[in-house]
Amino acid sequence: MLTTQYSYAFAKTPELSHVRVGSTTPGYTATDFIQHRGTRAVEEGAQVIVDLATTTENGPTG
Repeated sequence: MLTTQYSYAFAKTPELSHVRVGSTTPGYTATDFIQHRGTRAVEEGAQVIVDLATTTENGPTG
């Protein structure tokens, strides 16, 4: 919800309209925090975050 609010606010403010807002989740990742019960390897969860952080200006939206 907060991501959506930021997107709307930035879009309505001309000097911030170039800012892109993205969000992601690594999913149910096997970490110490959940005693390694997750269905995803840590590397897979991290890749989701890296992909979002390195997306280009023309990357996916929505």
